[in-house]
Amino acid sequence: VLTSVFSNSMVLQHGKPARVNGKVADDSNNMAVLGGLAVTVELDGKVAGRGVTAVDGSFGVTIAAQPAASTPHVLTVRASGGMQTITPATISDVLFGDLYLCSGQSNMELAVESVDNATAEIAAADWPLIRIAAVAYIPATTPQNDTRFTIPWGAVTSKNIGGFSGVCYYFGRRMFQELASGDGDATPVGLVEQAVGGTYIESFMTADHMAPCNTTGRMPKDWTGAPPKQAGAKPYVPWGGANVPAALWNSMIAPLLPLQFKLAIYDQAEQNLATNESLKYHCLQNQLVGAWREAWGAELAFHAVQLPSLNMTEFAWIYVDPDRSLGQMRLSQAA
Repeated sequence: VLTSVFSNSMVLQHGKPARVNGKVADDSNNMAVLGGLAVTVELDGKVAGRGVTAVDGSFGVTIAAQPAASTPHVLTVRASGGMQTITPATISDVLFGDLYLCSGQSNMELAVESVDNATAEIAAADWPLIRIAAVAYIPATTPQNDTRFTIPWGAVTSKNIGGFSGVCYYFGRRMFQELASGDGDATPVGLVEQAVGGTYIESFMTADHMAPCNTTGRMPKDWTGAPPKQAGAKPYVPWGGANVPAALWNSMIAPLLPLQFKLAIYDQAEQNLATNESLKYHCLQNQLVGAWREAWGAELAFHAVQLPSLNMTEFAWIYVDPDRSLGQMRLSQAA
């Protein structure tokens, strides 16, 4: 069984070795031996990589770098050995192209169905070579090997684009259009959305990586940077749920580690601006970039989306601390 990251209609990064992860399922219910089984990964019927299972039946097999092309592939994983009856796992319509990670909080999470001219944009969405997937947030206190998707891998159509990140979609569409060759094969684009509204940057990295910045991981008791309470509103909890160190790393980023990304775009900072530790954001973003490059390679490009102007009537509560400002935060994001 392949992890859910690997699915029909997905995109794998071209020009880099790809690691295919999964776990052997014993169809014969003979659980005596799951370790040491031979695993073969095939592309279109030809062997592309070999490996063996760990004691628990899990495997990770690396296949050689493939060129970008609009021609879809069939990827099959076979396991053999012992007395088990093991059904091969097959995914189809797999493309090799440029794979982008779109991460952040509510600005990144804002769906196409909520943007200007949404009806026309959704109706016109028909991009067979742009593939999208959106990772679900499932609370986890330790790094997970697998996850689920609120939007499974698929080509962009009017049926699946409405709930997908607007920032990510417009970015990916522009990249596809700008990089398309006039006289050659277009490079497919894969977009993975990993976004949760109202979250702090500390949630997107491991606790070890945030430690050098000396953030408290929670707001002081006298912290006043909170939205005005409205009648019937629930108490505002600035730190909890998805907002604990490594919460989003554990549940949403760790399962993506087998993939290779060309670039990550990160749209987050409002939540940290509303704390009295916002001046530490420069350190935190540098640590985040370091964590991600340790995971995906030093060549991973990282683009931070700087905060836009805010409605001062609605967001005046953000500026309770005179030592911080929107401009200071933008400088932290640019460094």
